[in-house]
Amino acid sequence: MKGLHIVHDTSIQDGDLDLGVSISFATKRVAEGEMFIVKGVFSPAALKEMVLEVFNSYKDVEPKVLDYHWGIENYWRLDNNPPKSSRPKVQSLYFTFFWNKEFPRVMEIGKMLGRLRNKIAGLDIDYGFREDDEHLAYSLFQHYPLGGGFICEHGDLLEPQKCVTVLNLPGDFDKGGLYVNPAGEKIPLEPLMEAGDLFIFRPNVLHGVDPIDPDKPLDFQSPNGRWRMACALVQNKQRIY
Repeated sequence: MKGLHIVHDTSIQDGDLDLGVSISFATKRVAEGEMFIVKGVFSPAALKEMVLEVFNSYKDVEPKVLDYHWGIENYWRLDNNPPKSSRPKVQSLYFTFFWNKEFPRVMEIGKMLGRLRNKIAGLDIDYGFREDDEHLAYSLFQHYPLGGGFICEHGDLLEPQKCVTVLNLPGDFDKGGLYVNPAGEKIPLEPLMEAGDLFIFRPNVLHGVDPIDPDKPLDFQSPNGRWRMACALVQNKQRIY
């Protein structure tokens, strides 16, 4: 695929991700709408444990929607085509915040993703991790369940992040998954990615998730399906839909 770079030499140095290509190269290519798949960054087995820890922690907790602000509690949300959202979607979301200490491994990986995003975007490396920043960072898990979990094709706001760093997490499904549509041509990415890979792209490049195993019963109570993790930026004191 033209405009897609496959990177194999990423490593973790002093708690940060060393991309394996220069940051200036990544910045230029992402700004031009090109994309990176970074192979084998994290252990799939360790990521599976992390996913199940988060998922199981909320099994008996009611989902909710909260206004985002410094000091907010961790929570989860269930979207079954919510009426207030402009985007059709069927998913569960797990919000974990850096001032909470509930999931240390989530915080460690989330900070790596956020700092790498900041470097590529030309932001201060710790932007979003401080209370006085205009935008605040959080670790987000998205679960597209068996039985038709999806999100419609969309583009996200370019500012302030300019770049999205997404970690592909272990999942169990046969049909559907992530695709991009950068120029009127829908390109499925699942055949190119495995658990532990990173996907890096410009947020306003059109993308979506096709329904996950839509021929099966919809099941939010099972961890099976498609999972991804990102370190997102959002305006302080904003409700996240």
